[in-house]
Amino acid sequence: MPVIHTPLPEAERALAVTALQALLADLCAYDFVVQQNRWSVVGTGAHDLSVRLDDCIDIVHGAQRRVASRLCVLDAPGAWRPSNSPISVPAEGWCEVSSAVESLLHAASVCVMRTRDRLGAIFAADPVTAALLTDILGMLEHQAFQWQSAGATWTSRGLHGS
Repeated sequence: MPVIHTPLPEAERALAVTALQALLADLCAYDFVVQQNRWSVVGTGAHDLSVRLDDCIDIVHGAQRRVASRLCVLDAPGAWRPSNSPISVPAEGWCEVSSAVESLLHAASVCVMRTRDRLGAIFAADPVTAALLTDILGMLEHQAFQWQSAGATWTSRGLHGS
């Protein structure tokens, strides 16, 4: 397999690698929140939420693959553990739909805010990574909007949709 070398100077490469590793950690943590809620949600609307979560999982996995590919091109080490992200995994056990939606909205919002914070410094240093971050930011903002819209519907139903 041919090796792809990046034309970036070391300082810009290090900046891009740091931002991408942090983004990948956030995406992995977000994925854990989505997966945990996918398998533990109960109550009215649980099936509808599960279908939405399946779609969300596919979208997040695609973003993870794109970030990981860019890290490979930049010849970066793997320091992207989800424990490096401030997103907390939901508690074990069953959770109501409204609680699941709240945790999903929180996780997506944290990803959005942290990606926005990283984007400014990357634009001047690495336009390819900046384009990738911008694209993923759009996806994350869409996810956050969906969970916010879902929260208005499901959270207002209360316990078991009553």
